[in-house]
Amino acid sequence: MRVRLTLAFAVASALLLTGGGVYIFIEVRDGLDASLDSSLRSRAAEYSRLARTPGIGPLRRAFAVEGEPAQLLDADGKVLAASPPGSGKPLVAGKALRQALTGEVRLEHREAARLIGRPAAPGRAIVVSASMVQREKALESLGSVLLIGGPLILLLSSSAGYLVASGALRPVERMRRRAAEISAATSDARLPLPRTRDEIWRLGKTLNAMLVRLEAAAEHEREFLATASHELRTPLAILKVEVDLALEDAPLDSDVRPALDSISEEIDRLARLAEDLLVIARGEAGSLPLNPQPVDLQRLAQRVVDRFALVKDAVVRTNVPSGLLVQGDELRLEQALGNMIDNALRHGAAPVTLTAVRDGAQLAIHVADHGRGFGSETLPDLFERTGGGRAGGFGLGLPIVAAIARAHHGTAAAANTPQGADVWITLPV
Repeated sequence: MRVRLTLAFAVASALLLTGGGVYIFIEVRDGLDASLDSSLRSRAAEYSRLARTPGIGPLRRAFAVEGEPAQLLDADGKVLAASPPGSGKPLVAGKALRQALTGEVRLEHREAARLIGRPAAPGRAIVVSASMVQREKALESLGSVLLIGGPLILLLSSSAGYLVASGALRPVERMRRRAAEISAATSDARLPLPRTRDEIWRLGKTLNAMLVRLEAAAEHEREFLATASHELRTPLAILKVEVDLALEDAPLDSDVRPALDSISEEIDRLARLAEDLLVIARGEAGSLPLNPQPVDLQRLAQRVVDRFALVKDAVVRTNVPSGLLVQGDELRLEQALGNMIDNALRHGAAPVTLTAVRDGAQLAIHVADHGRGFGSETLPDLFERTGGGRAGGFGLGLPIVAAIARAHHGTAAAANTPQGADVWITLPV
C-alpha cells in the first residue's frame, strides 16, 4: 500500500510538474517576445517620427549611434539610411516591403533575429531588427532548469510521500504484528491503538471490541467443554463398572458377551475422549494442572518407545542424548510424546524416529516419519481442535500435544519434509 500510494503521488506530482513547467516556459517565452516586440515598436516609432522631419540628417544621426540593425527603405527596396549594423542588403523585400509601406509587419529570421517594419514617410518604410540570441539563451537556461529541477523535485516529493504513507500506515503494521501473535491461548489479546483518533484508531477500537466478544465466546466454550467432560466422567465410570460386572456374571459361551466387550471398549473410548477434551479446555484456558519436576528426557523417550513396541509391536528409533533435563510434568510429557508417535504410526510409514536437539535454552523434540506428509489444507490448522489429522476427522491427538506444550511454556509445530512429516514440540531446558 505504501508503494501504491507513493506511485499515485509520484504520477500526480509528475503531471503537475509537467503542466507547471510547460506553463512557466510558455509564459516566459511570451513575456520575452512581448518585451522584444515592445522595444522594436518603440524604436520604429521614434525613427518614423524622425523620418518625417525635413531632410534625412536627423535620422542618419540617430542611426549612427544605433547598436542594432535599422534601415530606411524606399518603395524599390533601396537603402536610404542605415545604422552601422544594418548597412548592406535591405532587411526586407518583396511582399514584406510592400506591407511595411502601408502598415506594420513583423518577421522572424531563423529564430536569430526579429524585425518590425512600418511606414515612415510616403513611399518609405522604417525597418528595425533585434537579435534573439539572448532570448534563446534565456529559454535554454530555463528549459535546463526545468528538466533538471523537475525530476529532482519529483524524487524529493515522492520520497516525502513515501515517508508520509509509511508514517500513516505504521500503526496498521503494529496492529498486524500484534494480530499475528494472538492465538487461542493469548490472554487479554488487544491490538495497539494509535494516539490520533482517526480512521485507523476507530478500526482498532472496533477490532478490539470484536476480540473481546471472541474471547468471551471462547471462554464460554472452554467452560462448556470442561464442564461437559467432567460431568461425563462419572456416568461413564458407573457404566464401566456395571458392564464389567455383567461380563463377570455372563457365561463364557453367552451370546451377549461380545456385545458387552464392545460396549466396554466404547466406554473406554468415550472416557479417553472426555479426558482429552478436558485437557484441551484446560490447556487453552491456561489452567492445565501440572506436577513440575526434573525429567530425564532420554529415559522418558525410551519408556514411551518401549510401550509402543509392547502394545503395537511398532519399531520406533530414538536419538536422544543423555543428560537432557526439562522441568515439567512427566505424565503429561509422556502423553504428548505418545500422541506424536501414535500420529506418525497411524498416518505415516516406517521408519519413525524420535530425536531431541538442544539449542541454547530451548529443547526441540521431533517425531519424524516417512509417510505422505500433511495436506496443504490441514497443515495450518493441525493443532486446532476443530481441525483433523492427516486422514481428516475429529482428531484430538495433536491439539493435546499443543495444549501440553503451551502449559510447559513451549510451542508445537509441524512441517513436511522430503521424507515425510515432522512434528515437534519446543520446551525450555
